[in-house]
Amino acid sequence: MEDTVEIDCGTEPLNASSTPVDANDNGICDVNDDSETEGDTDDSPDDSNSGTSQYLSWTACCILLLLLLFSSSYCYEGVTNRS
Repeated sequence: MEDTVEIDCGTEPLNASSTPVDANDNGICDVNDDSETEGDTDDSPDDSNSGTSQYLSWTACCILLLLLLFSSSYCYEGVTNRS
């Protein structure tokens, strides 16, 4: 590898035993490689049910809104104009 690439990857260009790690052999050292490697997964435990909890939150908000609209129209149904 070129000296500038080795310096950028954090290895010593003058030391033959110090070479950048490139696990997926794409020519970009792992320090600078933004692509996912085979070991990376997007299934982290924190995000496993985020869609479900978001769905439940929106459902609860919609039900609450409907209840508020229904109760306010129900309360004013018997009110007459007293002018």
